[in-house]
Amino acid sequence: HTTSGLLADLVEELDGKVESGMFRPHDTAVMAETMISLGVDLIITCLDAPDEAPRRLDFLQDLFASALLADGALDRTSC
Repeated sequence: HTTSGLLADLVEELDGKVESGMFRPHDTAVMAETMISLGVDLIITCLDAPDEAPRRLDFLQDLFASALLADGALDRTSC
C-alpha cells in the first residue's frame, strides 16, 4: 500500500510499536486510518458538544489500548 503524510507517519509509528512488541500485531494501515477518522470525530465533538469531549476521549483511549497494547494496560499518565 502507498501512503503519504500524516497517514504514512502513523503507519510507520504503529509498525515500530508492533515490531518492538509494545503493540499486538494488527493491520497498521487500517488502524491508522481509523485513528485519524476518530480523531476528526473527536475534534467535531469538541466543537459541537465540549462537555462530551472528555468522556469520548476516555472511551477512545480505552478502546485503542485494549486493541493495541500487548498487555492490555493503559497508563493514563503517559497520554
